[in-house]
Amino acid sequence: MRVTLLASLALLLVAASPATDQARQLMDQGDEAAAFALVERNASAGDLDSIEFLAWFYDQGRHVREDKARAVSLYRQAAERGHRQAQWRLGVMLDMGEGVAEDAVEAFRWISRAAAQDSPEANASMGVMYANGRGVARDYAQSRLYYLKAARLGAAGGFYGMALLHTLGQGVPENRVEGLAWMYVAATLGDSRAEQAATEYGLDSTTTAQAASRANQILREYGHSNHRVRFRDLDAERNVPVA
Repeated sequence: MRVTLLASLALLLVAASPATDQARQLMDQGDEAAAFALVERNASAGDLDSIEFLAWFYDQGRHVREDKARAVSLYRQAAERGHRQAQWRLGVMLDMGEGVAEDAVEAFRWISRAAAQDSPEANASMGVMYANGRGVARDYAQSRLYYLKAARLGAAGGFYGMALLHTLGQGVPENRVEGLAWMYVAATLGDSRAEQAATEYGLDSTTTAQAASRANQILREYGHSNHRVRFRDLDAERNVPVA
């Protein structure tokens, strides 16, 4: 299993320089051409966030034809200058072999650099790599630590990773109720993989309600008390709030 965490709009969420803030506003207004021109101009002037943003345009094929090799080149420029988002994206592309020869060891090196800078996505990716032995020896204990850090930093992928560890009994006792609870949290926070996976556990209504209750506890523990899991009672065909 390779690193497959979603990144299509991640750059837009972390862009920080005035130039990229302005470009993001243009994107929100639907003017991708103006946003691209602004980013390209500022990238040429050496603005680090703009270089990464420009990479994103080529990575996603927005406004320009998708060009993964060009994206890799630009991500690498920013990554070598310490940009954590670029380091993470470069690592993901190396792990997936997108626009560059697949190299899990180098992928691990770049992703670990981003994780050390508290990138939520990179910490979740580190959990994936340790769990699957991608670029590093398999180590479920380390995987768990990185997933938990990612969760603390707000990455839905961290909760999804914890769900897999508990469900499969990797580094922790197998516990499908606990696994479903973490899966519910990941789904609630927007992880599309988790939303689908949560429907496939096949647990009875009583056990599912227990998982939903535990999920709400996890949400509170991790600072997401504004979210709430609602357990669907399939027998009664009604939604029952879970405390």
